[in-house]
Amino acid sequence: MTNLAENPLAVLLCPDPVDLATYKLPVQHERSERDGSLFESTGASIDAIAARTGMVDVFALRAIDVFRVLDVSVAPTRLPSST
Repeated sequence: MTNLAENPLAVLLCPDPVDLATYKLPVQHERSERDGSLFESTGASIDAIAARTGMVDVFALRAIDVFRVLDVSVAPTRLPSST
C-alpha cells in the first residue's frame, strides 16, 4: 500500500450496463481495514461467492481499502460506429 500512501488520489470509471453511461468518480484513499465489522461482513460475502462458484481455495481477503468519493460526473461516452 506504499503507492496509496504516497498517491492517495485516484479516478474510478464505473460503467452502467443498462444505459452504457460511464460515471467518473475522483476518490481519495482514507484507510485500509484488516479487521472489524466491515472486514468481517465483506469476508463472509466473498466466502459465500467462493463457495457457490467452487473457488473456496482461490479467494483470500487481506484488507479493505476505504476511499472518500470527492465528486461524481458523467464521463463522455463513445459508442461504436454502426458502419
